[in-house]
Amino acid sequence: MTVPVPQVYNIVAGAPFLETLAVAVLRGFPGHDTTRPLSDWTILLPTRRAARAFGDILLTRSGKKALILPRIQPIGDLDEDLLQDDMQGGDLAPAMSAT
Repeated sequence: MTVPVPQVYNIVAGAPFLETLAVAVLRGFPGHDTTRPLSDWTILLPTRRAARAFGDILLTRSGKKALILPRIQPIGDLDEDLLQDDMQGGDLAPAMSAT
């Protein structure tokens, strides 16, 4: 029985992260599968700024006038307004007594 070996990919320090990632994605990263449409992908990036910029870079690097982008989500940036809406727990007991 053969155990699959995990594959690790990295971007060299000093290389432009988003541009390098965009080139790799357009080439079919990680398995060089260019038949799978970008719309099937979910790409997680550290901030909202990086997520917005990545879509622009993908379009520029593709050389096309239009492109159906993958789902690009930030993982390190919370939208505090949405978080507050989710935390409205009217029926919860207070976390600590007043004394």
